[in-house]
Amino acid sequence: MIDDYFPQGLAFGKAFLGRETEKLWLSQNIKQRHHTVLVAPRRFGKTSLVLNVLSEQKIPFCELNFHLIVSAKSVEKKIIDGVLNIMNQFVSTPEYKLKVIRSFFTRAKKKWTIGFRDIIGLELIPDENSNSADNIYTALMLLDELLGKKKARLFFLLMKFKNYQKSKKVFK
Repeated sequence: MIDDYFPQGLAFGKAFLGRETEKLWLSQNIKQRHHTVLVAPRRFGKTSLVLNVLSEQKIPFCELNFHLIVSAKSVEKKIIDGVLNIMNQFVSTPEYKLKVIRSFFTRAKKKWTIGFRDIIGLELIPDENSNSADNIYTALMLLDELLGKKKARLFFLLMKFKNYQKSKKVFK
């Protein structure tokens, strides 16, 4: 088998090389729980760097791609789906997941719909007229409660933010 040192997509294994300083820096940030922003032009290896570090440290993660996000409600849905994705990685039984969710929402005095998706997947649906920022906070607090009980840590990989502000020309 021939090694591919120049992959068209993500770089792993022997194809990922020469980034030891960046890997060490990112590893330290993750261990110290520092939020980290990587900024570089397309195809500079930001995602490969993060995924290689997470793989080496065996940290569960959820990748949220914001490339096609156009509204606060779509950000809310993306994050809530990410929370459920992480919950699925940490909770094996649907019964326990329902118990944690139910207990959390009862104490938080929030009314969300808990639905079923696919065969045993859950879906969390906030009130349609509720505030997106509040709903995102609620979903993250639910995840925090679950992970706090398991003394676990995870990584949210938020990717592909776009600046949708229209540029303004100044005329004098």
